[in-house]
Amino acid sequence: MRLKFFEMLYGNSIGYLCLATTDPRAPKATFIQRFFEWPKESLKAENWILKVEDDHNVYFCVNLLEKQERKKENCLPGNLLWADLDAVNPDTIQPPQIPPPIVIQSSPGRWQALWRITGEIDPYIAEDYSRRIAYSLAPFGADISGWDLTQLLRVPLTTNFKYNPPALIELDKTLETVAKPVLFETLPAFGHLPSVKITMPDTGYADAKSIIYKYKSLLDSGFISDYTYEPDQDWSQVIWRLCHRCYRAGMDATEVFIVASEAACNKYQRDGRPMEHLWRDVLRAGEAYRFVEDDSEFVFMPTLVESQHSKTFLDTYREWAGEATDAVSDFHDISMLIVLSAIVSTSVRIESSGPPMTPNLWGLILGESTLTRKSTAMRLALGFLYELDRSVLVANDGTSEGILQGVSERPNLPSIFHKDEVSGLFDSMARKDYMAGMQETLTALYDGQEVVTRRLRKETITIENPSFIFLAGGTPNRVHASTNDSFILSGFLPRFIVVAGHADMETYRPLGPPVEGSESKRNAIRDFLADLYEDYACEIQQRINGVVMKVPARYTAKLTKEAWQTTAQFERELLTAAYNSPAKSLALPTLDRLHKSMVKIGTIFAALRQRPGEFASSSPSIIVDEGDILNAAWYVQRWGQNSIDLIVNAGKSAEERDIDRVYEHIKETPGVLQGHLLRKFHLTARTGNLIIQTLEARGMIRKEQQGRGFAYWIT
Repeated sequence: MRLKFFEMLYGNSIGYLCLATTDPRAPKATFIQRFFEWPKESLKAENWILKVEDDHNVYFCVNLLEKQERKKENCLPGNLLWADLDAVNPDTIQPPQIPPPIVIQSSPGRWQALWRITGEIDPYIAEDYSRRIAYSLAPFGADISGWDLTQLLRVPLTTNFKYNPPALIELDKTLETVAKPVLFETLPAFGHLPSVKITMPDTGYADAKSIIYKYKSLLDSGFISDYTYEPDQDWSQVIWRLCHRCYRAGMDATEVFIVASEAACNKYQRDGRPMEHLWRDVLRAGEAYRFVEDDSEFVFMPTLVESQHSKTFLDTYREWAGEATDAVSDFHDISMLIVLSAIVSTSVRIESSGPPMTPNLWGLILGESTLTRKSTAMRLALGFLYELDRSVLVANDGTSEGILQGVSERPNLPSIFHKDEVSGLFDSMARKDYMAGMQETLTALYDGQEVVTRRLRKETITIENPSFIFLAGGTPNRVHASTNDSFILSGFLPRFIVVAGHADMETYRPLGPPVEGSESKRNAIRDFLADLYEDYACEIQQRINGVVMKVPARYTAKLTKEAWQTTAQFERELLTAAYNSPAKSLALPTLDRLHKSMVKIGTIFAALRQRPGEFASSSPSIIVDEGDILNAAWYVQRWGQNSIDLIVNAGKSAEERDIDRVYEHIKETPGVLQGHLLRKFHLTARTGNLIIQTLEARGMIRKEQQGRGFAYWIT
């Protein structure tokens, strides 16, 4: 019931829900606030209320917040108004006042109320309307101090401990009524505080038609569609997108306002709302434009866990590897995780409602050459595996024939394909006819189908129960240029766990002697891996038709009930973030595969802390508990944004990469001269002018005359 109340207030809006508590014995001294990401952490918020409500007063901030601070500047746009009615019985409220559709009885004879309006409005406008409500009801006994943006209301179905005996906070009314904002404009601005005033732009010098004509060569193909479209729903999304298209063409805020005010999607005119509200949205769109354009393909990795659940073998390995080399620490983690995957994948299969999964992983390490030490980190970890089983490495020439032939020679066993620089392979897969279908072939190997058959030019290769593992490195720009959307839609790129890192001269270490004590730590790591290899990768003796034979072991990984519940929750959060993104066709396969990688990593962590059958009552198996999944989620959360960045940048043209490089340099070197940019990036005057004009037209940079040339800053 209480969760449904919050869902009614906030729906699918995104932001931080602030909950607060006080101990009734010392309310001021014990005031505590907690923040929960809505709607992702709605269940967590409810569970926290359940923990504290028996002996604490519980409150909620009526506005969702952009940051985890209950400050006015952090309040997000919304569709709620509020008032502390105090002793005003809501049933007695009559026009011209607006009766509240949502009423909370905070104690006997005391009420708090909320109103929902059509569409979202600026938080300061919502505060102004709430102030008008409070002052209009003040003559009847309403509290005139309960209208501010960060107002706390009591949470329904908790207890008010101000009374003896304590009073239950009841939810008296929850009507679905939604009011138009214009109704609250009619309420006078009572009290000593003036109504919110907005300085409107001068719009007398032009109309939308003349502005559109002025910028027609710079407006993209979707502009006319948005400008002339009267949507059935999602009016806010359409007008927001229209504003961004206008800013991209180079319009200033006043021009955007004029165009938006005459557009068919003008929801403010539809609702009879003041044009000041549209002007505020135009200004907000302008502030947001420089961070992300409307049609960009961004999706943000949701926060799954707040911290690492417990230490694992990866922490031990990272500590030693960090002493051995100055490679990016995340590169050590993913490289060793691939090694562990190769060992555990020999025998372990994950039990689920679908086909059994093999805990094989693919890793893609992105970093600039030399100082990030991509190859060093990969070879450091793979060195341990080669000491145990050198045959695990299959051909690395990168052709279909070479890879398939190598994997076919290892039925029922894991195979690692390792490539220091993978962009050349990706480029061949995208451009060369003889590599056509290789994405699908490698994807089938990843999925561990029982039998994979591929007909090549000279022969047919059949692979039994493959456990294919891929570890590759590359420089970001080259990998981005060598891939495209087909790599994502085929499911190929989403199967990689992408780890990116940057060089840091502060951690750079010159070549020198081995670190003292390093060898003993390495030996301990090698011994641990050798024991793990013996448990999971060695063949076992089995009697078949009376004959004793050595066969690969098979163990079942079983998730506990709590582990399945946790992974299901994470799956929902990941897929929700993908589905709500502007690029859901690319984001969905990426975040779906990240979730499956999470389950695989959790299984590997479970295998590290137990021997097969150690915690099982009957059949030889390993148990994956909630802690294993939480540890896996921590790594997926750390690296997930790298996968998202890869799908955003896949297929960027050389021209677009030059634009990005020039923009980043202007950002790092404010006031840089045009001549310096031409020399820095080896650009001709024509190419340089086109790049700068594009950045100016997109509203990303501004210029000032300096001598005979111009200096540039980001906007």
